[in-house]
Amino acid sequence: MNRLAQSKFGVDISNLKISYNLKGQRAGIVNPAKKEIRLNKELCLKYPEKMTNEVLVHEVAHFVTFSISPNAKPHGKEWKYVARTLGLDNPKTTHNMPTTKARKVKGYFYKCGCNTYKLSSIRHNRIKRKEAEYACKYCGEKLRKA
Repeated sequence: MNRLAQSKFGVDISNLKISYNLKGQRAGIVNPAKKEIRLNKELCLKYPEKMTNEVLVHEVAHFVTFSISPNAKPHGKEWKYVARTLGLDNPKTTHNMPTTKARKVKGYFYKCGCNTYKLSSIRHNRIKRKEAEYACKYCGEKLRKA
């Protein structure tokens, strides 16, 4: 792929750092300033061929596009041209591999006279710091920890 990027676009990708520390629902991401591509380790282990032939090429296409046209849209016509030239037959903006979320969102349960609500950590902490109070949208009663 380096020869192709070099001959077609004059961009050397041999010094691109590839790390496998991306978590969550993204398959890959590129940071052109750091010359780094981060790939989702879980997806690389489960779908090595798809990650190599599609996601890696997708991210390299972003790097090459940014190198030759820094103001190009992330998935615009320039990127699509570069992606096709690098071997992606049908460049897509998203993947369809099943993923797990990077973090679990903890909820805090609060109740009133008629209902129970799951509040976010942010709202829970505002209540604890006495910065906010929340009331039931039906009975109007102040929510209290369940």
